[in-house]
Amino acid sequence: MRMTVLSRRLFKRLRPDRILRIYPKHVPLQWWRCCCWWGCYLLLMTRSAVTISASSLSTDERYLYYAQDVDTSPVIEYMPDADAADPNHPDFLYRPQAHGPRIVEFYAHWCPHCRRFRDHYVQFAGQLVAMAKDQKVDPPLRVYAISCVVHKAICRDQGVKGYPSLKVFPAYSLNATAEPSYFRLHPFSVLGSMGIDFDVDNHAQFAVADTSMTAASAAVTSHTHSSFLRRNWFGSLTSTTDGTLRERQTHVADLDSTRRTKQNVFDDAYRSFDFAIRTAVFMTNGPLEHNATRDALHDWLSLLQKATPPTWSTLQKPVRALLDNFDEIVRGEDHLLAVYEKVASPPASHQWSDDCSHGQKGAGYTCGLWQLFHIVTVGATEWNLMLLEENSPNLLDLTDTADTFRNYVQHFFGCEVCRLNFVSAYDACAHDRCHRLDPTDQSRTAWIQLPLWLFETHNAVNARLLREQAEREGWNVTLADQRAREFPSRHACPVCWKADGSWDEDMVYQFLRLEYWPEDSVAVDLREQLAQRIRVQQEGWDSQRDPNDPDDDRNVPVPPVALQLVPLMVVVGLVAAWYTKRNERLRTGRHKRIA
Repeated sequence: MRMTVLSRRLFKRLRPDRILRIYPKHVPLQWWRCCCWWGCYLLLMTRSAVTISASSLSTDERYLYYAQDVDTSPVIEYMPDADAADPNHPDFLYRPQAHGPRIVEFYAHWCPHCRRFRDHYVQFAGQLVAMAKDQKVDPPLRVYAISCVVHKAICRDQGVKGYPSLKVFPAYSLNATAEPSYFRLHPFSVLGSMGIDFDVDNHAQFAVADTSMTAASAAVTSHTHSSFLRRNWFGSLTSTTDGTLRERQTHVADLDSTRRTKQNVFDDAYRSFDFAIRTAVFMTNGPLEHNATRDALHDWLSLLQKATPPTWSTLQKPVRALLDNFDEIVRGEDHLLAVYEKVASPPASHQWSDDCSHGQKGAGYTCGLWQLFHIVTVGATEWNLMLLEENSPNLLDLTDTADTFRNYVQHFFGCEVCRLNFVSAYDACAHDRCHRLDPTDQSRTAWIQLPLWLFETHNAVNARLLREQAEREGWNVTLADQRAREFPSRHACPVCWKADGSWDEDMVYQFLRLEYWPEDSVAVDLREQLAQRIRVQQEGWDSQRDPNDPDDDRNVPVPPVALQLVPLMVVVGLVAAWYTKRNERLRTGRHKRIA
């Protein structure tokens, strides 16, 4: 409301006729004032639009099927009215006497495979409803979706332990007869589990589209650490379609020029930690009964206490409280939140940063969790280096530390396929994990293998997602697409790459430490070393540059943001000047021709 009032007042002040009345004798000054007022107004309205958009997103982002951008009918998103008598017990699940056959999806908006499955589910729902209508099924078949982030009580009561999950209910039934795998959904089998006989021969007009999710996303690619470093995770970087790879660097700047800030990294990581504590620890009602689950939680909290920066009090304080009251918090979610909320600080923002979510609805949680994982792996290395200087025996075991990540994902990460991928790759010793994480080797070279292992795992996940997206949408992955997913990018850390296209392990670790650890004297030294390496590399590029090659665009300077806005301001100024001049002519009558 306040923003609206300000914009109205500003609009009144920038009216050209008002400016003309105030400055009737200074036409150039009129134009300049008008341009300034219009520029301020446009900036204000842009900021208002962004604020409104962010507010709307925070309200609806937890729902995948309640969307304005796509048609998700006939899927019915469960959103109870504010005055609903019992929002945790919807009629179609708990009072089915008036309901026909139905299929229900339980999902989490942050789950990548839930977002991918949405279009498949909508298409599948359309097929089911059309077939049931043709069979004159009465009461009619309905297709529902429930957000487990919003309706945790419903999902726990239904025994949902992973996303997305599907349940099929026959007419008038309270008990699901099937929980089909969303990998291989088929209308005929689902209708059959509802007790609906469908004569395929007499209804050949129903061409069943492929609504199944291919199992490719669950496949695990196993390769050794050495081959990974040699060929990168996208394949060979030493050839393109024409057999030649040209290394181009648009410009080389210091590492402070990367778009995201270290504060954003830590804020996003803490927000994901907070979100996980509130939504991921208890997937069912009651206490954490299994010893493996309790041990996984305790090991994770203990690792966070040791391997996150001691100065990160926002995280350290609640972690210590949870460990001190561990027997209490495992009794149930109410006990957990009672302990946690006494000491936890609210996240700095209600949304993950744009650098983390990239504008994708719900993508911030998984990104922030990766950030937290990277912080912990770098912190584990720093912990061991610190204890080595103090001759302390309490070093972190690399294998046990990696096992802690694996067990946390297995027990507390709800995306079913993501969990399967990570755990399967881990158990298969992907990226040479079983050999490179040697607990008997206490050298720095051995300890940096933990953050490098996670770094390679993360990049391999991004590469797989890129390939799956290309397969799904029918396009080929280009070198530019590959470069866009590489972390660190060649712009952010040009010295992280060797001449043969493989990673420089030591440089990569230095970059990871600069990204995921607070500034200290070591960081200052690392930054100077990297800057020196970049300058040397830059000089090498300058000596190799071909001035006659128009495609050699290395070191082309990128104009600052202020200069990039100049064309926009010029256009706004010209329009404002024309409008002001036109009003002056109309007011004075100069536009009229003398007969």
